[in-house]
Amino acid sequence: MAAAPPAPTPPRQQSSSAPGADPDVVTMILYGDYKLAQGAGPMRRARYRVLRDYETGNCIPLGNGRFSRVFEAAWIDEDGVNKLTPPTTPTKSLHANHNKKPEDPFNSSEPEHTFAVKVAASPNDRRVMRAEAGILTQLRWKDNDWPKYILGFHGVNIDRGCLLLTRYPTNLEHYIRWVLGALSPTKKEEAIRDLFPCLARELCQGLAWLHAVGEVCVHGDIKPANILLEPRTPRAQPAFPYYCRYADFSAATLLKHNFGGHVGGATWEYMSPEMFANPPPRPSTSADVFSLGMLFLNFIACGRSPYEMASNRYQKFEMAKRGTPISFLLNDPADLTFGRNWHALTPVVKGVVESCVRQQPAERPTAAALGAVGASWSEEPQI
Repeated sequence: MAAAPPAPTPPRQQSSSAPGADPDVVTMILYGDYKLAQGAGPMRRARYRVLRDYETGNCIPLGNGRFSRVFEAAWIDEDGVNKLTPPTTPTKSLHANHNKKPEDPFNSSEPEHTFAVKVAASPNDRRVMRAEAGILTQLRWKDNDWPKYILGFHGVNIDRGCLLLTRYPTNLEHYIRWVLGALSPTKKEEAIRDLFPCLARELCQGLAWLHAVGEVCVHGDIKPANILLEPRTPRAQPAFPYYCRYADFSAATLLKHNFGGHVGGATWEYMSPEMFANPPPRPSTSADVFSLGMLFLNFIACGRSPYEMASNRYQKFEMAKRGTPISFLLNDPADLTFGRNWHALTPVVKGVVESCVRQQPAERPTAAALGAVGASWSEEPQI
């Protein structure tokens, strides 16, 4: 593979809003393969208006993180006219309130020409967004297969710490909560048995790509909320009806150049036991594999954490540092969901999950090995 060109240094741009304020119009530097920039050279400028709720006037949030906020946005022309026809009712976020069920996030028709703008939560967090933009830029240029595995990344505003991303209808966390969580125990068992191999194949192959491409990218924060879902067309059954895209690279690291890897960016419930050391070790591919295994357990348990039995946060930390999540789930007297779903899986599938969450990093499989196993599972697995 030819060597990738160096990451571009977009022209500096002036911010039109006060630090910390919700954005209104953001000017982005677009990358050449973006559909609105076709034929316009390697990069071009475009402006995007952050959409607001027509009742409250507030920006429409798609998600919030430690370092950033994500808003829905639409492309505007040179005169500042919004290209999106406003809906007759306020647009509701699928990600803003995790405790409230969306009306129908998995069968809704998404507005055309809407995007996601990821904005630094504070001026101090802009450096995290710039590092994430650099990592996503390298991933795009290292391999043309990037759209199969990671979220769509289309542009950046360096001064304001903003990223222009594809807007996806939902994420894996919401699917687990609102689709699997709504099923009866018997239906949950059937759904896990039928859907899990396809989901696992997608995620294993995606992680194998991240760990193999270019400088080797360690994601650093794999969890259901960071897996965006893109509907399959047509929807295959019983295969998982969505393509999985890895998102949120604010904690990611390019190992070859030791670039990125913001300290404190990971989610501790999905961290491998060795990452609890003080000081923590350098991010590693084996830590990513453990986090992927924790994601698998979360899916099989329909969203229940292995550490729910703990009475306080300190006990949860101690349980996580032990690195025995399957044992905690199987011995949880308050919820038998995991046990039923776990025993419905075949020994081969369970063996893959067990290998991911082994205590010792050297005993875990590589992402490449996981990807090879996933490729051996058919599109519509009969397990």
